Amino acid sequence: MVLKKWSTVTMLSEDRCKATSNEAIGCYSCEAGTTAEVNCYTRNEDTMANVECEKEVFAIRCTPKGHNTNITFFANNAKFRRTCSISCVENSEGFEIKGNMNYSGSIWTSIHRAIRGDTTRYNKINFPDIGHVIDSYIGYMKTVIIVLAIVGIGFLLTYTMIPQAGFKVVKNILKGKLCIFMILIEILFFACQFQHFLIQCVFNVLVQLLVSRHAPTFRH
Repeated sequence: MVLKKWSTVTMLSEDRCKATSNEAIGCYSCEAGTTAEVNCYTRNEDTMANVECEKEVFAIRCTPKGHNTNITFFANNAKFRRTCSISCVENSEGFEIKGNMNYSGSIWTSIHRAIRGDTTRYNKINFPDIGHVIDSYIGYMKTVIIVLAIVGIGFLLTYTMIPQAGFKVVKNILKGKLCIFMILIEILFFACQFQHFLIQCVFNVLVQLLVSRHAPTFRH
């Protein structure tokens, strides 16, 4: 039996660390995860710093010229945000990491895996972030409404110079804007209903698959 000698080195530094972060990139509910580049500066010498981001903890290098380190998170939502703090011994400063993540999963791929028996866990099924999808629809609608309002005001200012045709033009513009607005509302409503129906159908199929796989078999 051979015993190897080993030693532990403790690095203590009184230097002050400061970190900045670029926008986080990546995907949510995926194996690749979310990556953020953190740049750490010190005043005097090279040192190591601890970065605490809520439940995650990382060790990164800091230099007087700044050192970039990529740290990886695993997010479940499209809007990623972490409040972090970096510390060198007793000195601690806060910073924030945030970004909009992409959806790279596939509901149908997850169903196929469940059918093949690769996974029987519901939390491995990659559903899109419904809240982010609805926010995107609402943001798109706001943009369309603003554009329509600007175009309508432009037509209004142009045709009000003609007293005889001004009222009719304004009336037609208002009717057109109202019709388009109602169509957008209906599209958003049916899109949300379809999304809810699709998720419910997928969930029911997965439950039936899991029940059928774990149901006891009786032999006579």
